[in-house]
Amino acid sequence: MISVVLPAYNRRNTVRKAVESVLNQTERDIECIVVDDASTDDTAGVMTEISDSRLRIIRLTENSGACHARNVGVQAAKGEYIAFQDSDDLWHPDKLQKQYDLLTATGADLCYCGMNRVAAGGSSFYYPVHAPHPGRALEDFLAENRASTQTMLMHRAVWEAVRFDETIRRYQDWDFAIRAAERFRLVYLPEAL
Repeated sequence: MISVVLPAYNRRNTVRKAVESVLNQTERDIECIVVDDASTDDTAGVMTEISDSRLRIIRLTENSGACHARNVGVQAAKGEYIAFQDSDDLWHPDKLQKQYDLLTATGADLCYCGMNRVAAGGSSFYYPVHAPHPGRALEDFLAENRASTQTMLMHRAVWEAVRFDETIRRYQDWDFAIRAAERFRLVYLPEAL
């Protein structure tokens, strides 16, 4: 099973589409855990409108940040594999399947993929800007951030060893990837998913 953890804070206008992009994956053996980080809007109410047994909602009583919410979500997760989605992003329907297939084919511990970043005006660009060097994940990540959290799929053991540093407010994905690359084998899927 793949557990997808999605932290949300005051995202009533975007969270539904983000969750639906998880639940509509071609890989069906998943659970989606939304961690509502003490939202003051109707984020939790929007989630209750979705009828899918694979969706679980955890509501925190105190706003503690995305890193804390991600860690809480994984602690509640049942899956052998862990992925992260953000509350304002959308996945292609075959994202998890393609990443899972690459993880199992290569024996890697963590797979990250490309993404299209869309600006407010509608223009987009492919990320990461520079292609990684095979076998040099740590050096690549020390040079620049190449993977956002929503592009990652990993064995649960990676998160258990690394976890998100809850003292970091920005660049959590970069910090996580550097620490993961120090200890685990990472593989890149060069496609915007």
